[in-house]
Amino acid sequence: MFFKDLSKVFKYFKGFSASNTIFIDDEPYKALLNPDNTGVFPVSYDPTDKNDDFLDPEGEFCSYLDDLASSSDVQDYIKEHSFGQPMIDSSHPDWSFYSKVIKDYYLAYVC
Repeated sequence: MFFKDLSKVFKYFKGFSASNTIFIDDEPYKALLNPDNTGVFPVSYDPTDKNDDFLDPEGEFCSYLDDLASSSDVQDYIKEHSFGQPMIDSSHPDWSFYSKVIKDYYLAYVC
């Protein structure tokens, strides 16, 4: 599994935090190390879908990002206005697997 850990961004780029930074990926598991409600997980791109307008500047996703950019707190906005796939948390059907992966990661790389 490959994680994208926002804590490294927060550490090296002062001014960035969970309240003003979002993580966008089509694989929610990549955000397992990040604070809750900092990720947006659209469905995967399908190159065979000729009608795909996901990145249309007038489309739903860009409108969501515009509203998110206008919010005062990223985490609060994402919590109240989910978009795409849900984040992985204790309510996920495979949480026992993911929680073990997180624990093993911290034991191997953080401790």
